[in-house]
Amino acid sequence: MTVGNINTHITDNDISYSLTGSSTTVTEGNSGTQQITYNITRTGALNETSTVDFSFSGTATNIADYQLVSITGTGVTTSASTITFSPNSTNATITVAVVGDQIDEDDESLIFSLVNPTATGTPSLIGSPSPLL
Repeated sequence: MTVGNINTHITDNDISYSLTGSSTTVTEGNSGTQQITYNITRTGALNETSTVDFSFSGTATNIADYQLVSITGTGVTTSASTITFSPNSTNATITVAVVGDQIDEDDESLIFSLVNPTATGTPSLIGSPSPLL
């Protein structure tokens, strides 16, 4: 018995996470908050669920100098420091509040980074870390 030709279509299952935004200088002020937003764009195998972790570093202190306000997006959820993208979700928006106070202090830095990307294929990060302050 002769078997006919079999055509196979191989799709790429790599996922990339791109952090966009530029270095921002914010004058803290003596009270209230100022918000900074950055975006994560996911491309590649969008039919899959995937995750990416995030972290903050720099000389600024959480709560006293900045606060994570929200991470939002259609089909995006967060748990601790992990962002989960459901199938077909492509964007997440990160909002951070810079907290004003009347303390005379040196300039500080805050760096938002994406780490530990996951994908069935090969995950990659573009534009991370990104300085916020």
